[in-house]
Amino acid sequence: MMIIMRVRDEELTQKLIALDAAASLATMVNKCRSYEATRTATTAIRAPPSKLCAVSTYKKIKGHGNRGSHSLPTPNKDTLCPSCTRKHSSTGKCLASDSVCVNCGCKGHWRRTPKCLANKATCRHCGRVGHYDNYCCQQMNANQGSPPNATPPSSKPSNCRKVETPSSSTDSSPPPISISLTYRGETSKLMMLPDTGADVSVMGPQHLELLHIPRSELQPPATSVTLTADGSKMTLALGTLKATLSLAKRSCLATIQVNECIQMPLLSYALCKELAIIPPGFPQPILQATHVNRCKELPLHADMTPAEAREYFLQTFQDVLVSKEDLKAAPLRPMAGPPMKIHLKEDAVPFAIHTPRQIPYAFCEPVKNELDSMVQQGIIKPCGDEPLEWCHPLVVVPKAKGVRIMVDLTKLNAQISRPPHPSPTPLAAVRTIDSTAKFSTTADALHGYWQMELAEEDRHLTTFITPYGCFQHCQGPMGFAATGDAYCYCGDLALQGMKKCVKVVDDILIFNEDLLTHYHRIHEYSLLSQKWHHSQQRKVHSGRDQNRCISPLRDMPRSPPGPWIWTSLSSPVRSQFLADAETRYATIELEMLAVSWALTKSCLYLKGLPTFTLQTDHRPLVPIINSYTLDMVENPRLQRMKERMSQYQFTAVWCAGKSLCIPDALSRAPVSYPTSDHL
Repeated sequence: MMIIMRVRDEELTQKLIALDAAASLATMVNKCRSYEATRTATTAIRAPPSKLCAVSTYKKIKGHGNRGSHSLPTPNKDTLCPSCTRKHSSTGKCLASDSVCVNCGCKGHWRRTPKCLANKATCRHCGRVGHYDNYCCQQMNANQGSPPNATPPSSKPSNCRKVETPSSSTDSSPPPISISLTYRGETSKLMMLPDTGADVSVMGPQHLELLHIPRSELQPPATSVTLTADGSKMTLALGTLKATLSLAKRSCLATIQVNECIQMPLLSYALCKELAIIPPGFPQPILQATHVNRCKELPLHADMTPAEAREYFLQTFQDVLVSKEDLKAAPLRPMAGPPMKIHLKEDAVPFAIHTPRQIPYAFCEPVKNELDSMVQQGIIKPCGDEPLEWCHPLVVVPKAKGVRIMVDLTKLNAQISRPPHPSPTPLAAVRTIDSTAKFSTTADALHGYWQMELAEEDRHLTTFITPYGCFQHCQGPMGFAATGDAYCYCGDLALQGMKKCVKVVDDILIFNEDLLTHYHRIHEYSLLSQKWHHSQQRKVHSGRDQNRCISPLRDMPRSPPGPWIWTSLSSPVRSQFLADAETRYATIELEMLAVSWALTKSCLYLKGLPTFTLQTDHRPLVPIINSYTLDMVENPRLQRMKERMSQYQFTAVWCAGKSLCIPDALSRAPVSYPTSDHL
């Protein structure tokens, strides 16, 4: 690496840099002497005759110096040349008279001399003081590059010149911002560069064409002279444009000057303040910043009950602490981040069904309401009459209040590449809670999966069919194998770095040692979407509808005179023969088999009901159905049939056999035979 010091002449510096990196010191000294001799000869040739005589007189006086008859002009030791900062006579030739300053571009002085106009100027490219923007070395190196034999930068004095490799550096100039410009009722976007050193806002004629504004609508320009950053006059403006500028929630009326040769529109200092791009006190430094801590302003105290704190949080964070009823009037806000994608295998085979599954009658209205609500919230959308390559069946899952809409995506799950993401088990999450924690709060994300947006190109893969039409998911679908992984990944990123907080999928637990700190922590986190759960007990008794359906059978004669055949009868009452293996069942097993078979056959009417009543004339069956748990039933056959009936909510009651005339009559005239599914 060559280090060149104390060389004031730019041209000589460039010649030395152009030498081979392995050049010796003697070679560089010879180069400097040769350049000085050439420069002196060139100056003497170009000088006027008076100057030539001065040179001859100088030589003559030097030759007769011993006589003392003539003496050299004595320079003024107290005065330095403002162009080269050296001491020489007033009649002597200034070495900087033919030089061009590399900091301001003017001729007749060297850089960093008192005559340089850029001594107090600040470059907008590198932020340094002492040169104009157009003569910034850093910007020129970034545009043109450095020699190939450059070396890494090092910490050296400022008067050193070195050859170095180009390195990537961030530009300190502010980036352009998108401004909304409104002119005569039409709004367009325009990229403008905030310039705190500009007194006027300017743009070029090409920007008028982008905004579709003709030049004829420009107003006359101002009569005052507009100067550039280096002090030179700008070309006469084509005119001015008055428009409204908007950024975020701020807007202002601006007068923009249109000039030729403007590549990037500039936003003046005054407009930067109006649009809140810079603080009101700019350019005064911000010596002290006031930290706003909302927790200190909370009206919370240690004596506040959890119910009062809960009411306060629900009122303060109404935008994020919402319930399902609140979403009926407003769509569900999606989670920030890129959309979820479905990675389908290359050899995937499309699957489609064209007949919807039957929905239990008790679920028809809740399913229709839930589908309408999901469409309104933007979770799903109707497919219309488009041809479908993928179409899955609907799955209705009952909840404590209403139903949950799911899709049977088994065929799709078997043909995707799943990106797994770990999620702790509830036991592992509980083990991370501090033993000193005395207060905790649980939060459950409302429709967590449905807050993740699904990629537009993958939505057709989630199409499902219902009795009310075909729909496809716009958000993360329930029943998809990778939805849980994607949600856990987004949730972990959102809660990353938060202490004393554990999460299992969409369930979040916050814990602390004292109550007041716990209130502040809840206020600090203010989760994006959560709901508060309140357990309420409500008993619903039903069964009248089924009694009304079979009421015509009560009027039939108990002992028909001869054989009879059932005709078309709209009722949920059926009977069946016993299989060969079932004929050897015990009495209690046969009674339990009858109950299990009857519930399965009537699932379309019974599934989803809050409760109904089952009548039986076998008294030992009542405690097994109502009171026993599965581990208390020792008979494996009874245990298996009781487990099959666990999806129904009913109460068994005993009735005397003589009052159950309808089942007694049906048991003597079965109309179907058992299959292998009923064994």
